[in-house]
This record gives sequence, C-alpha cells and structure tokens, in this order.
Amino acid sequence: MARQDLAVTQFKSWSSVIEDAVRDLPEDPRCPADLYLSLLELNMSRDGLTAVVACQDSPVAVIGLQREGRVRWYNIMNWLIPGFVCATAGRGDILPAFAAVRKEVLVGWWRMSTPPSIVHPRSNRQVVSTIPVHRVTVADAESHWRQSSTWRSIRRSRRRCADLDIALDEPGDAQWIIRSAAEKWQGADAVDDVSTLLKVEVARWTQAHGRTRTITIRAAGGPLAGQVCDVSSDDLVMTHNYRDGHTSSLPTGVVVMHEAFVLAGDLAKVMVDIGVEDDYKRGWAPVDGSLSRIVFSSRKAQIVHEWAAVVGRMQAPARALRNRIGRPR
Repeated sequence: MARQDLAVTQFKSWSSVIEDAVRDLPEDPRCPADLYLSLLELNMSRDGLTAVVACQDSPVAVIGLQREGRVRWYNIMNWLIPGFVCATAGRGDILPAFAAVRKEVLVGWWRMSTPPSIVHPRSNRQVVSTIPVHRVTVADAESHWRQSSTWRSIRRSRRRCADLDIALDEPGDAQWIIRSAAEKWQGADAVDDVSTLLKVEVARWTQAHGRTRTITIRAAGGPLAGQVCDVSSDDLVMTHNYRDGHTSSLPTGVVVMHEAFVLAGDLAKVMVDIGVEDDYKRGWAPVDGSLSRIVFSSRKAQIVHEWAAVVGRMQAPARALRNRIGRPR
C-alpha cells in the first residue's frame, strides 16, 4: 500500500469517528476494542492525539500518539502489550500507516517478526535500531544459572529472604509495581504521567482477564519487590519490575526474579523473556533475539533537528570560552 493512497485525520478531542474506525477494524484479542478505546480516550485527556488512517474511506489503522519533546511523538502502545502496536486492518498496514502521519514518531516493534523495510519519499525516512533481549527456555534456565554465579546467588538470596512472604496476584500490587518503578527511575511527577497511567490501565485489564500475573515479595509492612509478567502466550514475558531500594540488605530482587521462573514452570511455559540487554540479566538468560525501535521522521522534523545542530555548533565556541574563564552561573 503506497503512502500517498492513505488519508490521515488527526483528532485532539474525542469523536465518534474514532470509535467507529476501531470497531470497523479486525479485533485483536491481545487488545480488544473496548480496551484500546479506553487507552485512546485516556491519552487524549492528557493532550494526546488520535490519528485515523484510511484508504478510500475504509479505516486502515487507528493510532494513539503522545508528545515526547519538542518534535517527536511516540506510539502510546510502545512496550505495553507484547506483539500489539495499534488497531489495524493487518500487520502489513502498520508501518505505512505510521509513515502517513507525517510526524516524527517512535514506534516500538516488540515480540514480532523483523519489521519490514518501507521505501519512502525523501520527505519521510525510517530509522530502525535493534536492541538485543535476554531469553531462555524454562528447561535450560538452571543449566545457564549454574554456568555463572547466579545459581549460588539464588540459593543464598532465598535463605536470607526465607522469612518474607511470596504473594501472587494480590489486588493493587501491579499498580504498586508500575507506579513505584516510575517514581524510582523518573521522579515523583512520573507517578501520574500519562505513560504510567496507560501502563496501570493495561495491567488492570490484563490481570482481570488472566493475561497478566503479579508476583510480590512482602513483609509485615507491605510489598518490598515485585514483578508483573505477561502470560498470554507460550512464553512468560517480564514487563514491569520494582525493588524497594531501602531494603538493600535483603536480596528481594533476586528472589522475585527466580519466582518468575518458578511461575513459568508451573504454567508450563516454553520460554522466559526478561527484556532488553542489561549487565545484571546476563546471569539469568543469554541474549536471544531482539526488539526494534523505529523512528519515522518527517521532513519538517528533520529541518528542526538540522537547525538545532547548526545552532549548537555556533554556540559551542562561546560555551567553551565560558568554561575556560569560569564564568559564574
């Protein structure tokens, strides 16, 4: 489908056109129409946009966008539900629809086949970056742990945390994990940020429908660490995690990670996906597969970036001079 065949209508406030378009598209069981519409409406209540992409008056995709900086927008479904990008007529229509929006948009491509390359006019370029992920089969996990210090760490950590309770699917725990992680890594304001609210809404729905499981390590005073896991496929996918840094003397993070593998075994899952490459994850699972970040950049956005780079180069000598003379701030 050529981009020039697509018509895009952008909405800043709710319209029945949005609901009609979503319900006209094939429903994806990973994110049914009612859930997707609630996420779009929540996003628009926080200055987000909804783009309805159509071909010859028939909807091709409905996309939720939220601003990220001065120029860039991001797809609100990035990293929320494995394998789901937006409501669409078919997977082959997803990227052409985002290209047709004519904005700089970040699209997450997660637990899906390699994203197809799209040939665009120079006015809209596609940049793909690939990020490795750590995965291991449930059957091979212990063997991998024994090749490093992870197995000893698990045994030691479980002994030290033996007096703590392990809880599954406690009401409110998924929200606690998501909000606590947002505050820890992004600051107090992030607790009520739209991206956090979207995560909470997805967790509420998926847990109610048995697609998400939550594990928490608890003491008498409440939860200390937790993991939210997507269990809707043959694999267990870790989606959100948090460990209270004030309890650093207790290795609750190791225990909650191990409990996710225990849960995967209990549910007869094939593989555990623990997410993007990170040093601490190497002991838990090898690098196996990847996810992609796709950025569509309009010509307008490219001009803004190019101009900012020019201004930055022009200001560099003045900044260097101020640094040399120690100008007061």
